[in-house]
Amino acid sequence: MSSNKFILERSLLRRADILLTGDKSLTSLGIRAATASRYSHAALYIGGTTIEATLDGVFSKSPQRLIFDKATDILVLRAKRPLSEEEVNAICDYAQSKVGSLYSVNEAITVRARSLLRHKESERQFCSRLVAKSFEHANFNLINLRNPAFCTPRQLSLCQAFEPVPGVVRPASEAEVTFAMTEDPNQTHQRQTYDWLGKVRHLVGENEELAKKWDIQALDDVNSFLLAHPEYDQQISEFMQSSGYLEFYKIESINNPHRYS
Repeated sequence: MSSNKFILERSLLRRADILLTGDKSLTSLGIRAATASRYSHAALYIGGTTIEATLDGVFSKSPQRLIFDKATDILVLRAKRPLSEEEVNAICDYAQSKVGSLYSVNEAITVRARSLLRHKESERQFCSRLVAKSFEHANFNLINLRNPAFCTPRQLSLCQAFEPVPGVVRPASEAEVTFAMTEDPNQTHQRQTYDWLGKVRHLVGENEELAKKWDIQALDDVNSFLLAHPEYDQQISEFMQSSGYLEFYKIESINNPHRYS
């Protein structure tokens, strides 16, 4: 039975597809008005899940939980020319490498001015930067999108390197809408991740010498930091343990026991 809502047909998605979305939230409406665009948010599909930068930071989200009031609330874009497997891997790997990064509110709301003034970008992310920089990392020609670090969802929608994917949005069933509204364990995982990452950032920030050299954003930054400073291994391991991060797998085993022996 139809629910008068819409959802993505995930079987038609490909890795490195771009998802542009808009909704009726005040934040979305504000961004849409400021950029004269139907879309206020961008995410990258990496296969099975998306990677996106929200106010809570960079993390993954299941497309099964994306429900829309109108079919026009989402646009899926794909590179016009076929991407090689190497390019797809480079694009998706870059986005995944930024998981854990903080959101840059200041850069997101002043993106046009910063682009015109050619400001140096920070290591923090916002939605359209994450997507565009992922393609730039793979040396993909973005044609008329000239500054990937300071672009908007609207500029992504107008980028001549991409084209809409037809037929990927369909009516959602009531069961699909019901599932999308259930508690998302991934949000728990995100809170746990940012809990221990925040403690690592505080630890590094308290030390003037370390703070000069290290800007801890993504999970990969912690790996690099510990390779250079193994004396902090025990302390950071305790941060991870106390956050519940290392126990998260138990939630998955409870929700999907058929996958586990």
